[in-house]
Amino acid sequence: MKGFLVAEEGALNGLTITLEDSQEWILGRDPDVCFQVLEDPMVSRKHVLIRLQESHFFIENLSATNPATVNGEPLEEALELNDQDLIKIGSTVFRFAHSLNEETPPSFTPTKSPIEDETFDELLSFRSPIETRWLLKVTLGPNTGAEFPLEEGKSYIIGKDQNCSIIFQDLSVSRQHAKLTLNNDETIEIEDMGSKNGVLVNGSLIDQKTPLASQDAVAIGTTTFVVIDRLQERETVYAPIVETVDVAKLAEKEALLQKEAEEKQELAAKKNWKETFIPTRHLFIGCLLLFIMGSSLVAIISLFHEEKIEVVKYDFDKEIRSVLKNFSAVTYNFDKQTGNLFLVGHVMTDVSYQELNYLLRTLPFIQNIEDNVIIDEYVWQNMNALLFKNSEYRSVLISGTEPGKFILRGYVQTPAQLVSLVDYVNINFPYLDRLNNAVVVEDNLNTKIQSQLLEKGYTNVNFQLSNGEIVFSGRLDEKLQKDFNVYLKEVGKNSGIRQVRNFVAMTQETSSRVDLSTRYTVTGISKFGDSNQFILINGKILSIGDLLDGMNITQINRKTVYLDKDGMKYKIDYNLQ
Repeated sequence: MKGFLVAEEGALNGLTITLEDSQEWILGRDPDVCFQVLEDPMVSRKHVLIRLQESHFFIENLSATNPATVNGEPLEEALELNDQDLIKIGSTVFRFAHSLNEETPPSFTPTKSPIEDETFDELLSFRSPIETRWLLKVTLGPNTGAEFPLEEGKSYIIGKDQNCSIIFQDLSVSRQHAKLTLNNDETIEIEDMGSKNGVLVNGSLIDQKTPLASQDAVAIGTTTFVVIDRLQERETVYAPIVETVDVAKLAEKEALLQKEAEEKQELAAKKNWKETFIPTRHLFIGCLLLFIMGSSLVAIISLFHEEKIEVVKYDFDKEIRSVLKNFSAVTYNFDKQTGNLFLVGHVMTDVSYQELNYLLRTLPFIQNIEDNVIIDEYVWQNMNALLFKNSEYRSVLISGTEPGKFILRGYVQTPAQLVSLVDYVNINFPYLDRLNNAVVVEDNLNTKIQSQLLEKGYTNVNFQLSNGEIVFSGRLDEKLQKDFNVYLKEVGKNSGIRQVRNFVAMTQETSSRVDLSTRYTVTGISKFGDSNQFILINGKILSIGDLLDGMNITQINRKTVYLDKDGMKYKIDYNLQ
């Protein structure tokens, strides 16, 4: 069983795809896996899948960034295709048909003949049977070749808005660009509807309603069209009426005239040439003819003294480079003999791609543009859609820094996840030589910052790291505030840290200590001079440097004992008076 996809609108207009000799067909831009490669930048690498099941065709969307539609509805799940369904893939609209020749019985397989081959193309075209007197035909621009029948007594809005009567897929055309009116008195008028680029009729910009004649060239943006009158009168050449001639009488008359001429010649020879009389009228006519011939000769000669016509010479490379100066990642090769321009390289967005084509088409010496320019925006959109499907990679994104250069940013928890991510990108990303990996492993960053805090003695400071944001909390002696602020700036310079938040409380040395007075009781003290040497705590005699339940006694004052353990500071207040 066969099926057919016929492109009716868009970049691939005229393409016919035959679905046969298989059960599955993948359509997209990847030549390695696709049954039919669609050369359209709006098409994904693998865009749609068509399957044949029990004599029925089913279509399934494979593109996450630019889903296919069937009859204007987004394709969210597998859908059975019916005859004459309209399928939009990228910027191209295809019509699905079960058979291109429905008059041939299914059980009869006709032998192909040259006549059938000639009519095959006619069967592929889904033309309207309605023939009107007026026809709008696009001769230049993205919609070249498109035809629109026009009816008398109606008005047509031309633009790129979907509600317009005639829709042009052209970025330089306004949403409602112009209004075309066919009056009942067989006249046509066109007017500008406030468009940005205006309307030109035969090269002249119009500012009011302007009548059109058949074959007048109308330009809106980069699109040019003509309105054709199919009933226009054409000059007809009629053959002259030839009268019937009597051959015998004609021969007799010619013989008589010849005889008279011979007699006159003999008579003239006998006369003296000096005595021959020249009529004044004949002399005047001869002089007049001579004057006319002389004047004509002078006029013809004067034509060769007009100003020379200068032939415009173009510096092809200079003109093309001036257009490409803002597209540094695009290179070209121009054939001066044929006017063909070949482009290759990268642009950031689809808008840049459209701008590039528009500027190049303004150069009059370029006849055709063949490009293999990659739109980076579509590349990273497709890859990000794949990364989002894996929960471990949802904090990772691919973007572009400049045309032709990509960067992989984000966060993963462990080194093992980073290795898995690199393998996944190597399989699915087509431009690895242009990719910079800047993914941060949070475990490695946590270990690094923890080591720095211990090294600098900020043992009472804690931190939490999540998706590039680090939050510090805890307590710190106010004497260390200046050094700690310098350290925070150093932390912010680490790769992978996008924001630093500080909630550390600054305290004095005495107020920052943990009070243990309720747990330990001082019952005695021994002095030597003005300083305390020994102290009795919970029945134990201790001195500076001794340990109390693992806490080191660092200082014994008149009313307070200071202790330290693992960076934590403690105190015991007492009063023996």
